[in-house]
Amino acid sequence: MPANRRTACASLLGAAWGAARAQPLTIRMAVGRDDNDHRFDYALALLRLALQAAGFAHELVTVPGLTQTRRARELVDGNLDVALLPTVNVDPNGLQPIRRPIRRGLLGVRLLLAHRRLAPRLAAITQLSTLKKQYRLGYGADWGDLPLQQRLGFQVVTGSDYSGLFKMLALGRFDYMSRGVNEVWAEVDHPLLVPPEIVVVPRIALTYPLDDYFWVSARQPALHRALAEGLARLESDGRFQRLFLQFHGRGIERAEMPKRRILPVLGYGVDPETPMDAFDVLELDPSQGRLRASS
Repeated sequence: MPANRRTACASLLGAAWGAARAQPLTIRMAVGRDDNDHRFDYALALLRLALQAAGFAHELVTVPGLTQTRRARELVDGNLDVALLPTVNVDPNGLQPIRRPIRRGLLGVRLLLAHRRLAPRLAAITQLSTLKKQYRLGYGADWGDLPLQQRLGFQVVTGSDYSGLFKMLALGRFDYMSRGVNEVWAEVDHPLLVPPEIVVVPRIALTYPLDDYFWVSARQPALHRALAEGLARLESDGRFQRLFLQFHGRGIERAEMPKRRILPVLGYGVDPETPMDAFDVLELDPSQGRLRASS
């Protein structure tokens, strides 16, 4: 691109961002599938704080009920402005990711949910191959890394409804679910979502490099720039860390990771551009934002 055209594009982008700073813009973000789905609460708080830090005047409108596939499509089509999508297995065409895992990789620290009758057997597993060969994993049909789980050899049974997966588990349609430390406690503490006979399996955890990015529509370059700048400011002044602990510190403590046998899921695979040094949550201890885990 000639220098004069690059300068013109930069000037237009700067003008657009400057206008956004002065004039509130409506920002549409996809959230949970239903009223029982609180997985997006932290992301909404982080988004608001980051845009505030960047001085980006906005009015946030939430759009519920979209699958991951639908979120990506609506971003490309311009019907959404920002959405959470996984750090893996997303077609970037028409999208602009901010390559900062919003939970420092906590989504990839997985605890197992199972019927209380089966939990002791799962807790005694010492080899990942045993889990793969002898037990069935329940998974959302639209979850972005489903093909990876299948390729890695897990016996996957899918369900199309988020809330319905927990009922399927209670009915024995599959043997266990794998849930991120960031989401599992809100789920098991919700009596209308998870039946009382479903428990968190003790003494075992899985790990692999999974989290979410903020993905922004390519039609919103000013929003992408502001959100990236705001997240960087939150990281540098400590507010990112404080918000992370506000939402996830107690869940990290409840997970009692030093008491768990950690089974790494090898071969999970990541995009070459993935900032692996930002997946640092397994080095964290809650009092310092650090979660110590034994292997």
